[in-house]
Amino acid sequence: MTSYGKGGVDFRNVDIELTDGNYGDPRFAGTIAVDPGWPYAFTDESIASMEKPVLLINLGSQETLPFQVNVGQQGSGMADRLPNATHLEIAPSNHFSFLALCKDKARFILQEEGEDPICDNPAGSDRAVVHQQVIDAVSDFLQLSGEQGN
Repeated sequence: MTSYGKGGVDFRNVDIELTDGNYGDPRFAGTIAVDPGWPYAFTDESIASMEKPVLLINLGSQETLPFQVNVGQQGSGMADRLPNATHLEIAPSNHFSFLALCKDKARFILQEEGEDPICDNPAGSDRAVVHQQVIDAVSDFLQLSGEQGN
């Protein structure tokens, strides 16, 4: 069962008409997405209409990224299809590396509870370093986006 199902979300109850609109907001200079979920769901038409800059950050490499979030060439290819996108892969890391640093016993408690391995890091990964790499990339992108918006 997915985390949506665990949370009681039933997509059969979603008004499909509400999912196909333009929800652009002129106050935003661009978009930042870290491991965006289901990049395969974006149509070529919606991708082509994206005029503002986009920063796509994948946590992992093309060899390790889950299908559901891979925007690179071995995934959905969304990074190459977006007209104004920057794609960054931060490795070694995984999808959960963006979450807060874990306390010492958290990994074992989560295992006992049967939860996702949100405190497990790939070999050679340092979550604090990954956080700083994301912060640096986002800061650079925001500065560049702000300059382009002026």
